[in-house]
Amino acid sequence: MSLALIRTTPAADLNPEQRLAVEHGIADAQGPGPLLVIAGAGSGKTAMAYCSPEQTGRMNCPVDFRADLYSLGVTFYEVLAGVLPFQAADAMGMVHAHLAQIPVPLRQLNPRVPAALSAIVDKLLAKDPDDRYQSADGLRHDLERCLQDFEKSGVDAPVFALGEKDHSMLFRLPYRMYGREPEVAALLSAFDRCADGARWHGAPGVAPENRRTAHRDRSLAKQATEMSCYPVA
Repeated sequence: MSLALIRTTPAADLNPEQRLAVEHGIADAQGPGPLLVIAGAGSGKTAMAYCSPEQTGRMNCPVDFRADLYSLGVTFYEVLAGVLPFQAADAMGMVHAHLAQIPVPLRQLNPRVPAALSAIVDKLLAKDPDDRYQSADGLRHDLERCLQDFEKSGVDAPVFALGEKDHSMLFRLPYRMYGREPEVAALLSAFDRCADGARWHGAPGVAPENRRTAHRDRSLAKQATEMSCYPVA
């Protein structure tokens, strides 16, 4: 399997039934930037097991090529561990898993996986797209170094700093807040004061439900200040 590099932005619904190829020097009107796409068969609908968190429709962020990098991480995990990173009885359970669950560490399931390769897969499976690789070139560089280290030291090859060559060529405004810690603290404090009223006031039997709702909403509000993408209610 190899990476296809193309200068475009849509997600390609990556899953193991599709093949990848290497192409260079392709451009379109959307601007520069090596991104991951699929060559060959039509993309179709992503299987839920390989769906990125933002593709579930429950994340407050757009879907772009980094969804493919997440799906590739699911595929890598399945190949290396012999099982999918997330198991669920139905579609809603799988959506919850992609949004909230952390997969079992690869080396716990397969001790023969080098620590660096396990870290690469973890980075691909990050819930927040900004925490994943930002280009296929960056991923390929780390995979090639991982292979070189494995050939020298075997499974005991040390972990190295990931993403040193991972540079997105696209200008993208972050959704995450930067440099507004006092303002964020003031907003959360005001939210807590309002939530306190919701917790303790209301008809008999209503307060417990209000407490649960307020706790959930407070968690979402906090995530909105810390993540570029966060689950929506």
